[in-house]
Amino acid sequence: MVVDPDWDSLLIDATEKEVTRRICANICDNHRNGWIGRQLHGMFGQAGLMEVSVMPVGGVIADLAQATALLLSDAELAVADGVVTEAQFSAWRADLELRAAQGRFFIAFAAFVVAGRTP
Repeated sequence: MVVDPDWDSLLIDATEKEVTRRICANICDNHRNGWIGRQLHGMFGQAGLMEVSVMPVGGVIADLAQATALLLSDAELAVADGVVTEAQFSAWRADLELRAAQGRFFIAFAAFVVAGRTP
């Protein structure tokens, strides 16, 4: 059994949609395999496992400090990678902080629990 997220499913509620899209895609692309969640089913089959089952699960984070500790620290790579400017990132981060202060901060993502048995 393996549980892994699909980082391309990352959803962040923010004002600047295009900046958010670029940051989310960059977070995904900076993982060793950001699409691992969607690939597990096929990997289990290729490994010869039988009775492969997949259960999707969603994760929600409504706390900015928790989100920063778990995944938003990777968002800063978007500046280093040239995906967004420092000014765009700063404005985006300030927007998230305002949302958190107003009780409107929200992040969600999909993960997959994949199980199989050996023949």
